[in-house]
Amino acid sequence: LRLDDNLKEIRKELAKSSKSFKMNEKLFEDKKGIIILEEEEDQFELNGIAKKSDGSNQFEIYLIQNEVDVFVHLSSENSYSFKLKLDDKLTKIRKEVAKKSVIKMDEKLFEDKENDITILEEVEYQFYLKDIVKKRNDSKENKFEIYLKSKPSNFSQNEEKLNVSVHLTPEDKILFNDLRLDDKLTKIREKLTEVSEIKMDEKLFHNEKKGTITLQKEDNFKLKDIVSKNENSENSYVLILKENLWKILNKRNKLDYGINKILKRVNVRAFVMKDCHVSEPNVKYLYVKNESKDDQTVGKDLSFNVDPSSIVSTIPISFRIAGNKSDGIETNSSDETTYNYKKTLEFRKFLEPTKDFIEVVKSAVDTINPKNSKKLKEIIEDFGQVIPTEIIM
Repeated sequence: LRLDDNLKEIRKELAKSSKSFKMNEKLFEDKKGIIILEEEEDQFELNGIAKKSDGSNQFEIYLIQNEVDVFVHLSSENSYSFKLKLDDKLTKIRKEVAKKSVIKMDEKLFEDKENDITILEEVEYQFYLKDIVKKRNDSKENKFEIYLKSKPSNFSQNEEKLNVSVHLTPEDKILFNDLRLDDKLTKIREKLTEVSEIKMDEKLFHNEKKGTITLQKEDNFKLKDIVSKNENSENSYVLILKENLWKILNKRNKLDYGINKILKRVNVRAFVMKDCHVSEPNVKYLYVKNESKDDQTVGKDLSFNVDPSSIVSTIPISFRIAGNKSDGIETNSSDETTYNYKKTLEFRKFLEPTKDFIEVVKSAVDTINPKNSKKLKEIIEDFGQVIPTEIIM
């Protein structure tokens, strides 16, 4: 292994070298025993966690099981054992512990014994289990413990309802006076969905510092994390909504329109994209070797035919040409085009035929006469020969 490789690369190397490592179940520990989250691994180099073995030029690193036995202490006498994951946030740990009915989690708060602090429920999303667990002194195995503390009798969360101006665009806004700062964005979404003109199924929450928040991450944020103070009113806040990413892309690039035999978009839509699954592509890079001058031209045309400025910054497109370039006309010259894939848009399950398309097809198949084939050809010319169902960008 290379000492200057980051831990994400080291994880891949270990996973390739032996299945017995079960890297999907493991986390790295640094020299001080601090557990490193998988999402943070690209910030650490092997050199930062490797210990040099005594009297040799060999190094050693330590892996720890992600799912571990955790004893949850309610008091000095009472404790319960759970199987919990070190990289889960305390919001999720609270739900897991609450499944045991004898533990009344609505009356409890997590304690960080090492730093002598009590963690308020409203900020639990900022902490992972690894941040508050301690290894048990009486066990050589990887067994841990955490402590719960009863909420004070006068404890109350922020239930105050506030005025929030919800901005759909710089010009359009709707005022709400019943939103709470401590409510999660999932709950805020439910509230805003009640107002039909907002069209929340097409909107995402946005914050200038945090950026646009995906649906999957809304449970990690509260309203107070993304609103800003209204400069014109002391007790009022501003909440910004942005149009859903795939909706923007579809409007700009007609993703759900058909394509004809010369690979051009048609003008009449056969299907409407009702939703879209945006994910990381399985293949990050594709290397295409162009052996002839014609092939090179085609490769470059395909690469640069898209105006990157027309695509929103959350799905950047980047290309590079690598290899030996030749200014001559020889057919044995070659370029290598590297396609850097950023996102996959999948919408096969979410395509619905338009009324116009259904009517034209019905008319064509219901009319039994020799001109049928001509009608079908016209449909293909108007609506396209193929409809894309997945796009890699």
